Amino acid sequence: GIDNTHNPEFTSCEFYMAHATYRDLMQLTQQMLRDIAMKAVGKYKISAPLFTDPLKVVEIDLGKEFAVIDIMPTLEQKLGRSLPNPNDEKSIEEYTAICKSLNLSISPPYTLPHLLDKLIGHFIEPDCIQPTFLIHHPECMSPLSKSHPTQAGVVERFELFINGHEFCNSYSELNDPAEQRHRMQLQAKANAMGDEEAPPPDEHFCTALEYGLPTTAGWGLGIDRLV
Repeated sequence: GIDNTHNPEFTSCEFYMAHATYRDLMQLTQQMLRDIAMKAVGKYKISAPLFTDPLKVVEIDLGKEFAVIDIMPTLEQKLGRSLPNPNDEKSIEEYTAICKSLNLSISPPYTLPHLLDKLIGHFIEPDCIQPTFLIHHPECMSPLSKSHPTQAGVVERFELFINGHEFCNSYSELNDPAEQRHRMQLQAKANAMGDEEAPPPDEHFCTALEYGLPTTAGWGLGIDRLV
């Protein structure tokens, strides 16, 4: 969705890179932002109002290696407990209870993507003051992303957060037409539950995938926030 900490924005830049993965684009993103900073202001350290308190100033250091946070293990660490399968609808009741126990503001539809997004926004995003990649989102939150080859239930995706705001979203593109149809069917169920952000299935897209798509990574960045 659109709010003051998440993409998309009014102006965005997007591209696809063939024969690349999300890991390649993490390196590209880091170097790109460093180059932009150096050419724009002549340094890697940039001062900005702290997102939680505009009267305070924070120094953002683009010169350091960007931090990396693996979402699900970090949530479990923050909560001090193991979490149920984030892609199983049977887990909705437990995730709803967790959110309510934390007094997080949630409203129907109680879908896994919305509940997990609430937890991520509460426990992880506010800590991302310096440039931080959030990686390996649950599959239910990333229907167009390729599944991770060794970590079950999560995808090859990252979001870049700086000063508590999302700047960039990127992932390895799912190029398996059968899996893509399955993911879209799950989105259709979420839409039927009242999730207006879950689009209907796109059979034309799935048919196009049947003709073949090489390993590809997609990338998008909000220009307004970067400027």
